[in-house]
Amino acid sequence: RIAAIPSALYAIQGVLTYKAFLTLDALTFNGLSQTKMLSAGICCYLVLGKKQSPLQILALSLLFVSALFFQGMFTTAATSTTTTSDANSSLSKKKKQ
Repeated sequence: RIAAIPSALYAIQGVLTYKAFLTLDALTFNGLSQTKMLSAGICCYLVLGKKQSPLQILALSLLFVSALFFQGMFTTAATSTTTTSDANSSLSKKKKQ
């Protein structure tokens, strides 16, 4: 009786995770999966008022940075410049043909 609500939520989460796996590309799905623990830590702090230890805060921060890194938020200007120049040269070759 007590476990009915958590088990129902876990089942719904499983169905939604499977649906996300089918519809999202691998990089986005992985990024969202990594942020699940971060949001749980934030909700634990906001809703329950439970503070995290400095080591837990460091771990959550590293998780957040890695999620941003794998989503491509930390791209360098050189990479974007190279990609843009490659795209422009490909476009100019197509126009010449």
